[in-house]
Amino acid sequence: MTNKAKPPIFCEKICPVCRGARAGNRVARAIQRLELKVFGPQGCWWGRARYRYYGVTPDQPIPEGWQAVIKSKGGIMKLEASAFSEGGVIPAKYTKDGDNCSPPLSWSGAPAGTKSFALAVTDPDAPVPPGVTFVHWMACDIPATVTSLSEAASPGGAMPSGTKELNNSFVAFGVPGYGASYGGLWPPAKHKYVFTLYALKAANLGLAADADYNAFTQAVDAQALEKTTLSGYYGPAKTPQLGG
Repeated sequence: MTNKAKPPIFCEKICPVCRGARAGNRVARAIQRLELKVFGPQGCWWGRARYRYYGVTPDQPIPEGWQAVIKSKGGIMKLEASAFSEGGVIPAKYTKDGDNCSPPLSWSGAPAGTKSFALAVTDPDAPVPPGVTFVHWMACDIPATVTSLSEAASPGGAMPSGTKELNNSFVAFGVPGYGASYGGLWPPAKHKYVFTLYALKAANLGLAADADYNAFTQAVDAQALEKTTLSGYYGPAKTPQLGG
């Protein structure tokens, strides 16, 4: 189903709260968080209109080229998790407080020409140095025929044949017990987590085993047909932080 409606503009270009929040204004972000609590993750009427058209909630920017909304002959690319909904609470099972395993994911509507998928899970609220992104999971070279990942596919589970997983940020920060796999959520406070699925025009990215998030994003951006996101929240973790 292709969206041919006129683009809604109020939430995107006029609303001082949502525009300010997406630009990083602290007061606007506080007001927006309250609004999303009252109205739900898609926001008010104008926010819901924006979500229906672009596929992103009011607290998320519209990526260039509508990369959050992927149009294809069969429909619109969508990433879902059966364990939580967009903007919902991620169950403890998928965190350091639980089984520390990846949640079940599924997707549909990949654009024509997709030869592989890549997946990243990031924590934009992590207390890391400027310019650093804390990443919990990076996987690439997922075959184009794959449309889902089972619960606990990583670590040590059943990732699709040919898939390459890269080191998460726990490895970069020297936390023992982590490797090239999903690293469960472990926030000191309530954090937002963003699952990003990329549809790629290359079957293999050729990334080195020690590739970091910057190398990952450079590679996927160069090959991306489009991308879509799914966000959830968790925290604070009950498991004590290192050094805590």
